[in-house]
Amino acid sequence: MWAGIRTALITAAVTAVIASTGGALLWRNAVISRKNRELNYDIYGAAIVSISQKDVIEPEDVAFLRASAEEGNAAAIPFLIDCYKNGWGTEKDFEQEFYWSKTGADLGNTDCMMALANCYDRGEGTEQDYQQSFAWYTKAAEAGNSIGMFHTAVCYEKGEGVEQDLSKAFEYYKRSAEAGYDLGMYNLAMCYLMGTGTEPDQYKAFEWTQKLADTGNTFGMYNLGLMYQRGFGTEENPELAYYWYRKAADAGDADGAYMSGWCLENGYGVKNPAEEWYRKGAEGGNENAAEALKRLGGE
Repeated sequence: MWAGIRTALITAAVTAVIASTGGALLWRNAVISRKNRELNYDIYGAAIVSISQKDVIEPEDVAFLRASAEEGNAAAIPFLIDCYKNGWGTEKDFEQEFYWSKTGADLGNTDCMMALANCYDRGEGTEQDYQQSFAWYTKAAEAGNSIGMFHTAVCYEKGEGVEQDLSKAFEYYKRSAEAGYDLGMYNLAMCYLMGTGTEPDQYKAFEWTQKLADTGNTFGMYNLGLMYQRGFGTEENPELAYYWYRKAADAGDADGAYMSGWCLENGYGVKNPAEEWYRKGAEGGNENAAEALKRLGGE
């Protein structure tokens, strides 16, 4: 249920425990440790793996996470926040979401810093406060969180919770992009393309769009196709334009699907697929196929 980002919280020692012991036994031992208030962190980690792989989070899972968090285990808190925020195994409770976000953030957990910033941004469990939201996004960013870097940039760009500063927005987008965050790459490319907080540079915009597309991001694939078609930051290349439009389309992007169809209809960067069959038919003596081939200009 949770993304792979959480996996980093589990130590190598936990992996060793998981490999050598059955899941049910680990879970039982974790519960026993909790009841004795002598939580073994390796066993705790194995239990978290068990929870994170479940399709449905049960109330006893939430109770385990809460007890672990109350023991001072900061790694349990982001999972607990998700449960209260989304109503997994418990009722939605924004006040509890805020409480545990603040608790984890004060302990230095960057996921919790982000959760706390989001609470302030949306007014969940607390009064909406853009200055506090900006402050916690920035703390997460300075602690190395690439998503925090992105949101800090957004705050600077919009002037939300801080005085608008496009050069600062550009700086944080660049840091986020260099840290590998896809939205950071996208917005950095847009900054270079539009000259937001920096000098316009189509070549840099193309470079970052290429990097984004290479991650499998459909926005990056579509925009790269567009740049090859329009000659933005590169030479016009119909074949590569179609290639990237088609990649975006195959990944489920509606705009990519439309442009793939447009390319096929207009023979832009790709031959009309009907031409191959008409040619084969003509070569086999079919007069209708020969006429169709002439119509397509494929004599």
